[in-house]
Amino acid sequence: MRAFGFAFIGVFLLLLAMSYQELYTISPELFRPVYNILNSVGTDILYIAGTLALIIAFFSWLPPWLSLIFFIVLMFGGGYLLMGNDIHLRIDSFKIL
Repeated sequence: MRAFGFAFIGVFLLLLAMSYQELYTISPELFRPVYNILNSVGTDILYIAGTLALIIAFFSWLPPWLSLIFFIVLMFGGGYLLMGNDIHLRIDSFKIL
């Protein structure tokens, strides 16, 4: 049940991020607060939260041993893909609201 809840939340957030402008054109008086908030903040937070919710749903749906193996494979695979890139995290590149 927990996996279904996270999957539902993830899909909802991703659909809202993709279609909030169309929802505003359909019913402006109902979706005006959502439209104003998403225009001021941006939809990046919805995409990130929706993707994380789907990842949590996927990992909670798997058995623990398979989830651990899949996580390790993803970490090593991601490290291998990012190995040749010049990636730097600098403290002044983060924006504080």
